[in-house]
Amino acid sequence: MYTTCELLLIKIHVITGWPIPDNEDLMTVLTDQFMQLLLEDYPEMNADEVEYAFRHYGATGEIKDWGKSMNLTLIQQVLIPYLNKRYDLGQVERRAKEQPQEVPKWECELNWALMYLEQIDKDPCRVIRYKKRR
Repeated sequence: MYTTCELLLIKIHVITGWPIPDNEDLMTVLTDQFMQLLLEDYPEMNADEVEYAFRHYGATGEIKDWGKSMNLTLIQQVLIPYLNKRYDLGQVERRAKEQPQEVPKWECELNWALMYLEQIDKDPCRVIRYKKRR
C-alpha cells in the first residue's frame, strides 16, 4: 500500500517523466523529504492541488530536468510558480470585491423617480411644495 506522498511522487513521475529513484532507500528518503516539504512550505495545498499544479505547470516542458532523478528542487520549480499565480489571482479577486461598484446613471435616475413617486403617494402637497421651491 502506498502513502499519499508516494502516490503523489508516482503521479508526478507520470505527468513530467522525471525518473524516480530505483533504489528503495533513496525513494524512502525522497518520500520523507517530500512530505516534510509539503508540510513546512506548502501547508495550504492538498494532494489534488499538487496534482493540478503538475498537470498545468510541470507538463509544459518549461522545467528542465537535465536527466536528473526527481528531487525537491525540481518539484519546487513547479509549485512556486503555481502558488505565485494562485496568489496573484487571489489578489485580483480581493480587489474586485473591495472596489465599490459604480451605480449606472440610469439606475440613479430610476431610483430618484421611484422615491419621487413614493412621496407623491404619501403626501402629494409636500411634493408639490418641494417641486415649487426648485
